Amino acid sequence: MHAVILAAGQGTRLNKNLPKCLIEINGVTLVERQVAIFKSVGIKNITVVIGNGGVWTPEHHKLINNIKGIIVIINERSIGTQSPYSLYLGIKDINDSIIVIDGDIVLEESTIKALSEIEDKSILLAKWNEDGTGSKVIFEENKKKSYILTQMSDQIISEYVYAGVIRIDIKIINLLREILGKGKFDNEQLEMPISELLNHTRIECIKLLSNYEGNELLELAVMAGGSYSKTSKVLKGKNKLPMIRKEITPQGESKLIDEIEWITNLPDPVKKHFPVIISQNINLEPTYYEMPCYSFPTLRTLLMDGEINSGEALQYLTKIFDFVFKELYTEKQPIRRNYIKEIHLRKIFTRLHETKNMVYSFRELIDAEQLIINGKEYTNILPIISQISQNGKIINLISPTSASRTHGDLHFDNILINREKDDFILVDPRGNFDYDITYDLGKIWHSCHGLYDFIHSGKFTIERDGLKLDYRFEESDSLKEYNIVLQSLPSLLIDYDEIKNDDSWLIKTLFSEASHFASVAPFHIKMDGNENLAILCYIRGVELMNDFYELALEKVKSEQVIEGHLINVNTSEDFQIAQIKFK
Repeated sequence: MHAVILAAGQGTRLNKNLPKCLIEINGVTLVERQVAIFKSVGIKNITVVIGNGGVWTPEHHKLINNIKGIIVIINERSIGTQSPYSLYLGIKDINDSIIVIDGDIVLEESTIKALSEIEDKSILLAKWNEDGTGSKVIFEENKKKSYILTQMSDQIISEYVYAGVIRIDIKIINLLREILGKGKFDNEQLEMPISELLNHTRIECIKLLSNYEGNELLELAVMAGGSYSKTSKVLKGKNKLPMIRKEITPQGESKLIDEIEWITNLPDPVKKHFPVIISQNINLEPTYYEMPCYSFPTLRTLLMDGEINSGEALQYLTKIFDFVFKELYTEKQPIRRNYIKEIHLRKIFTRLHETKNMVYSFRELIDAEQLIINGKEYTNILPIISQISQNGKIINLISPTSASRTHGDLHFDNILINREKDDFILVDPRGNFDYDITYDLGKIWHSCHGLYDFIHSGKFTIERDGLKLDYRFEESDSLKEYNIVLQSLPSLLIDYDEIKNDDSWLIKTLFSEASHFASVAPFHIKMDGNENLAILCYIRGVELMNDFYELALEKVKSEQVIEGHLINVNTSEDFQIAQIKFK
């Protein structure tokens, strides 16, 4: 590993008649600080490219040459060229991975250490765009693993800019040298040759943030988002240890505080299957908590990638059900009044209203009375929940009799599997104290019945023509394995008392699943002109809510037939019941 410090700048904006790299902070020049940091993290091959003419004098050259253990290269054309030419001079004879840093950058040793320990990747450091200046960068998420740099220019709009540090892997050092050697970028900013690199190779991006204590924090990737929260992988502290951070926007602050309290107050035997909270901040924005960076894959990943089959997945689900039913759901309490309307129906209405305000194209979709999905006509969600809210028999049918502590988001991607120890961790709990168990079961069905995992992973095609929508899931072995898991779930659950003693557990679960789909769209809106993922979540909600409603009506009718002896035929429903009862 080599380090190249680009220090040929004139520093004219500082009005100090001194190269910027020789500015002192507490008696130590910037370049001396940088060299010391590189040496402290084990990088001994350090090249400093300096300027000539202008503010650069022989005395300044002497000061640089007096720094021990570095190679000094003078850019004789520094007044007429920019940093790409200095970089070319610096890497002409290097055939190794390098960290390139602007000569006016001050940063923590641990940040350079973290970059030096990354292997086989080229990585650009980005920071928050505070003053609107600098080379702006745009990046996209890569399946929870990293950010991928897609654009770099001072002509684009972005919240982030180049932070003056980039790691170039050995695999592309020759390509970079070839690009720079052509000379066409000698008078350009560094963004130009980096943009050229992007046409040939992949460069990842790390966000350089600051925590509330003012220390540098590196965000490697966003792991999840939703409900006004963001879960990301970060490197933090003096040693830049990897952690998972969940932080919240002001709208969801009280919710995250409840979640922290929920995890903290779990009984000791239960805590072993939930994340450990290492640190938290609830007094200053942003509100967050941090947990270890568990290296275990999720149940979703294992199933979708074919690393386990349905049989092994069901073995883990058996363990999980044993745990939640025997240890998590044990403390029962009375259900809150108007539970269905408060927990489900109001949330659906609020989220759909929020979705319409976010994306204009969703308004037609949500406000329509009917939609045609895969050639079949469905009543839309808002008319159905209006009918449900006015149907006391259906409300009674799906209302739980008791509440308990629940996970609140128990889908397959929140289940980490430790295959080596045949164990699991349930991450990202919502911290619910007074929900019913079918809320959790609805999330399980959400994964393998509604196939949210395939939607979230982009394994679908969808076409829309106004209110007509057609979609298909990609055929795969994993889709078949998911179906096997779904068909096996009732047999896994039937022996638990809460299931055995509730004839309506499945229809309650199906309603919870439909409710989850109906309310999830705003958390998948990207505002990039392509909202297919959010649209498919919504129309799956339409399908599932219709399926549930038909089942609920049939179940209510059948119970009326069994219980009723006299029927006054005033409506078409009365007529249908009479036909069943009096054959």
